[in-house]
Amino acid sequence: FNGLKLARRLKANDVTEFEKFGYYTIIFLLYSFPWYLFFDSDNKLSDSYNIYVFVLWILGMPYLFWMNYKADNKNFIERYICLYVPVYIISVIITYLPYFLYLTIFGFLLGSKKLVMDLSDIFPYLFYLQEVVFYFYMIYIFTKMKFMK
Repeated sequence: FNGLKLARRLKANDVTEFEKFGYYTIIFLLYSFPWYLFFDSDNKLSDSYNIYVFVLWILGMPYLFWMNYKADNKNFIERYICLYVPVYIISVIITYLPYFLYLTIFGFLLGSKKLVMDLSDIFPYLFYLQEVVFYFYMIYIFTKMKFMK
């Protein structure tokens, strides 16, 4: 792991997409690995969410990389990073907008406080759904990229 040698190779455009993906994978694993599993934790929902995201990444990222490889095998890391923000925003809207509309209509406009209290229990689990929506939408875009000219 010689930083200067890698910098020269990057400047000469001599680093393959597979190598870039490897570096990105190492960074992700270091920052997202559930290190807290080795320590005692009181927040089981947070722990399970972190494990869930980690597993989704392990399954989703290689598939996205493969879809990019089938398209043109160029600029995977740049594409993923640039697409992350709009895909994330769309996944949040798709996941949370129906929930908040339902709460607004039935909770506030119709005055059903019991229903609002019952639905508030599912709010933490929407994070799980949002991650799935994110990866499915990202896969959809990478699949479509294969057919773009």
